[in-house]
Order: sequence, then C-alpha cells, then structure tokens
Amino acid sequence: LTIAVGHTPRMSPGIDVAAVAALVDQVGLMTYDFVGPWSDTTGLLAPLSASEDFHGGTVERSITAWNQAGIPISKLLMGVPFYAYGWHQVAEDGHGLFQEGTGIHGDRPYRYVQTLIEHSTVYRDPVSQAPWLFDGDVFWTYEDPLSIAHKASFARQKNLGGLMIWELGDDDGSASLLRAAHRALNGLLT
Repeated sequence: LTIAVGHTPRMSPGIDVAAVAALVDQVGLMTYDFVGPWSDTTGLLAPLSASEDFHGGTVERSITAWNQAGIPISKLLMGVPFYAYGWHQVAEDGHGLFQEGTGIHGDRPYRYVQTLIEHSTVYRDPVSQAPWLFDGDVFWTYEDPLSIAHKASFARQKNLGGLMIWELGDDDGSASLLRAAHRALNGLLT
C-alpha cells in the first residue's frame, strides 16, 4: 500500500503519522511546488537543500520532518517534478532568482524547457544543484538530468525507498530525466 502526502506533516493535522506508517509500504512525498506561478517572487521549484539562512521549503527538510513524525526513512519516496514553472517581467538582479515577477499560468514539461535553453542562460544553485533559466525577462524553474542525479544520489545515500516522479509524460523523448534518476539510484555515474 502506497500513499502520497504533502511536503510537510503540518499539511495533515490530526493524523497519527506513526500509525499510518505501520499500515503502508511506501509514502510518496510531494516534495515539489515550493514555489510556482501563485508566488509573487521566483524561486526554486523543488530544491534538495539550501543554505542555513534560506527559510523556504526544501526536499531535505521535508524528508527530515516526515521521518521525525514517525515514517521510517526506508519507506519514504522523494517526489521529483518533471515540469517547470515560469514568471515574466522579472528583474535581472540575482539572474532573476528570488525576484518579483508575474506568474505564467500552468506548468510546462521538461521537453519544452529544453527548447528555451538556446535563447536563455542556465544558472545553477550551488547548494541544491537546482537549475533555472533566465533570459533577462522570463524565468523558469525546473529539474534537469544533473539536478535529478544529485537528488537520486542523495536518496541512495540516505537509504530512502526511492523516487516518485510527477509526471513521466513531461520527460523528453529520450527519457533523459528518468535515465538520470535510474543511473544515480543504482550508483552509476552519469
């Protein structure tokens, strides 16, 4: 039996997490959507980790919270998004990261983001390894093979149950993201 839960136990008030953990085989953590077009500022969709002064959500903090709430680490599945969120009218400070902007309605698949790379600059957070695109006006937060391999390696090192992908159809035709996750989960270099 597998269940999916939000990125923090606070999203499930009144639930005896330890009792639920005894009933299920795996718990898929929806460790994404920490920011999106509903946010007034840009950010990282699903950062694995962050510097200590960052007060937003991270995948690592979510895993720790659910484990401390009573779910064994081996039952936890790290959620990984295969989609992107964007904003436009974003200031150039910080290469668009953590700047005000107007959210672009809906998400876009990774294969769409690949078409933008040629006309944008790819930046990468040094702590989380999360990438973002910025062209001086439009900002996209997403995952790529490097960031996903970094997350899958973390999951392997921490003995998590594995990864949960949302949503496979958003990968490219070569399954670049899925292949990166598979290689890293199996301890193969990318």
